[in-house]
Amino acid sequence: MPTGLGCTPPLAPALLPLSCRLRAGTPGAPLLVLLHGAGSDETSLWPVARPLPRGWNVVLVRAPRPMPRGGFFWYPVHFRRRGVHVDADQVEAALVRLAEFLDRLPQLCRFDAGRVVLAGFSQGAALASALALRQPYRVTGVGMLSGRLLSSVQASSLTSGLLPRLRFFIGHGLHDRVLPMALAVQATRWLRSHGVRVTARAYDAGHEATPAMVAGLTHWLQALASEVPGSKQPGLQRPG
Repeated sequence: MPTGLGCTPPLAPALLPLSCRLRAGTPGAPLLVLLHGAGSDETSLWPVARPLPRGWNVVLVRAPRPMPRGGFFWYPVHFRRRGVHVDADQVEAALVRLAEFLDRLPQLCRFDAGRVVLAGFSQGAALASALALRQPYRVTGVGMLSGRLLSSVQASSLTSGLLPRLRFFIGHGLHDRVLPMALAVQATRWLRSHGVRVTARAYDAGHEATPAMVAGLTHWLQALASEVPGSKQPGLQRPG
């Protein structure tokens, strides 16, 4: 485990729907929720949070399902000749649990509900984008590193008039053999066609979050926080 995280020890799932680590920032500051990829844990995305101003509230979330060889995952994924197969019911269960977790966050820290960002790597990026597209009132932006949009979620998001308020950062490796670069191109086109503002960057990388990719995301995060004015609200708000 990396040292010097500056976060709490893992907060037990007995208290929350998911285990997490928290770096509490200034009350009313932005909130960043980080979702790791399959096979790792919540500490793997600390490099994304470390360069951010100390005032940011940061939550590093651990996926609920342990893998036999170590690490955790959000939902099962099967790689087949015709592409990646994901069980839609398992995704729905993961989204419900993540939404319940977000509902509890105002109990942990006081953040600006108008500046909430979800970001993740690979499977974590897919889940972050899925939640934002399903419930865009919850977030301001989404950071996707080596991720993809889930087709089942895209189909169910077409009627949402709130999608244009979202901002996305998409960072993807040109040599990614797990989730090919074509998926990032498709995601960018789909999001832009539905009014979402997208910053898309390609990197000389495989299926990984390289330092350059992480730097691109953190720069985008800081610019987004400056662009979107603070709402001074204490927690997540649903539309009336």
